[in-house]
Amino acid sequence: MGYIEKWGIGTSEVLKKCLLNGNGEPTFYSNGTFRVEVKSKYAASIDDRKRTIINT
Repeated sequence: MGYIEKWGIGTSEVLKKCLLNGNGEPTFYSNGTFRVEVKSKYAASIDDRKRTIINT
């Protein structure tokens, strides 16, 4: 299967897969470029110390 199966179905597929996986709804950005922000379903279990390590 290629990266693009059919024009126009990608965003709905990303949304569906994120919800089925338990990640919640992704955020789509379009400002000259296209970007998708997917939330981790594990983020709630990360304490502040681990979050500091990840973000450095």
